Amino acid sequence: MAANWLDHGFNAHYSVTRNGAYLGVSQNSWKKLDNNQWEYRAEIEPRGLVSLFVSDHITEISTIATNPNGLHPLFYSHLHQKRKNDKKYELRFDWDKKQVKCTDFAQPLVLPENTQDVLSFQLYLMQQAQQHLASLSIPIATRRDITFYQLNYTGPGKLATPAGKFTTHKFESAKDDKEHYQLWLAQELDFFPVKIQKTEADGTVIELELQSLTKTTATEH
Repeated sequence: MAANWLDHGFNAHYSVTRNGAYLGVSQNSWKKLDNNQWEYRAEIEPRGLVSLFVSDHITEISTIATNPNGLHPLFYSHLHQKRKNDKKYELRFDWDKKQVKCTDFAQPLVLPENTQDVLSFQLYLMQQAQQHLASLSIPIATRRDITFYQLNYTGPGKLATPAGKFTTHKFESAKDDKEHYQLWLAQELDFFPVKIQKTEADGTVIELELQSLTKTTATEH
């Protein structure tokens, strides 16, 4: 991997909105584990007035193996903590057997090459954009299935965020996908995603916008 943000530990702070209304924050961290493995963690929690009515806390963790061919997720967990009952599912990737197991699957699924989870695909796209700015297809494993998302490169632009003003490169998934993604990658930050927008099947729009990004030592929490 080229020398960039993925070679270091980092902490990223995003604001989170739902349908334009402020929801809370997402604290994302990238740290090195053992044996060329890294952990990408995202914790979303409500802030401000909304925290008086919504206590949901979402934690996503992706354990990723890095190699010259890219990023291979090994384990992904999603924990949605609610007032009454928690919801959790896990994915385990076996690259030797070419299969992925989910706590919600009856049987393991065949694992296509370069499959990502819903968290690791953001870093995979970042890595691919560093090499070549072009549209690409990414298989993403979820709790339901593996879906190929066609991410179309729509060109450069300018974007002002609380973290700064950047030259960005936008990628957008096909409109007929179950979930519609738009990602803005900052050229000045080695194509780190500074804005992420997801439109769910019911029309709900979740948006993350970068507030700050800081490097840490690779193993720092």
